[in-house]
Amino acid sequence: RNAVLTVRQKTHKWQEFESAPKDGTDILICYPYQPRIYDIVSFNRIHQYWTAKGHAILGLEKQGTVWMDLPLWPSS
Repeated sequence: RNAVLTVRQKTHKWQEFESAPKDGTDILICYPYQPRIYDIVSFNRIHQYWTAKGHAILGLEKQGTVWMDLPLWPSS
């Protein structure tokens, strides 16, 4: 078997939520009606919903939410 590995180039710009990765990667989101509220979420591929801190968040796709990759850790 030949495995194909898809590498997604990380970007640190706000993007439309429809383009958010659904591979379990943690991403940063900003809620449209609360622009100073951020959260780290990931997509649960088994149950097909977004989660934050272990809790399901339903309807993110319909809220106009934006996302970006998590920033890099500070180098020591």
